[in-house]
Amino acid sequence: MRRMRTLACLIVLFSSALCIRAAGQDASSPPARPNGVPSADVVYRGEVLFTLVGNLGAITPAQRAEAITQRIEAAASNRLFEPAAIKVVEEDIGSAVTTEDSVFMLVLDADARHSGMSRQALANAHAEKIRAAIEKRRDEYRARSVAVSIAEALAATIVLAVFFVLLRRFGPLLSGRFEKRERRIVEAQKLGSHQLYCFVRRTLLGDFASPAGWLCW
Repeated sequence: MRRMRTLACLIVLFSSALCIRAAGQDASSPPARPNGVPSADVVYRGEVLFTLVGNLGAITPAQRAEAITQRIEAAASNRLFEPAAIKVVEEDIGSAVTTEDSVFMLVLDADARHSGMSRQALANAHAEKIRAAIEKRRDEYRARSVAVSIAEALAATIVLAVFFVLLRRFGPLLSGRFEKRERRIVEAQKLGSHQLYCFVRRTLLGDFASPAGWLCW
């Protein structure tokens, strides 16, 4: 298991630059700190989570930051992902901010030297920032879902209220028309029955002179 996680960390290191280049990212030099060391902020939805300092081989801080942001967004968009599953695991090449299935980032000794913190403490701080950012995004999703549900319920209530108002206003008129139509149907049925009665008496019985036959004239 440890070897597999280490391999995953190595893949994270080298895939960051490849993903950025494949997406056509700018290959210009990243901004530098006052001491000349390149750095980049990890920004998620307009909020700076933390800063990466120094190159990781050929991978610049800007490339690392972009890859980390993409992983955070993917985790936040996955409703099955649990932010509490984010943890720090010590590996041979650094402290990995990871879950059972994926690695968000690696914190190296070089990162710790520029931060003034131990590598483990810095990794735990980054893990907490990532966890909080995902939970905040989840809260926004929930708030949006609640707002949409409330809007849909309000719209349904308005439609129902309008329906009852129209029914109360035009219901008696429609009811009167239905009653008239029903009476006409009943009268037509009675007339049809009477004509059938007359036809039977005249055709089959030849009854024209009896009092009952007079009703058919």
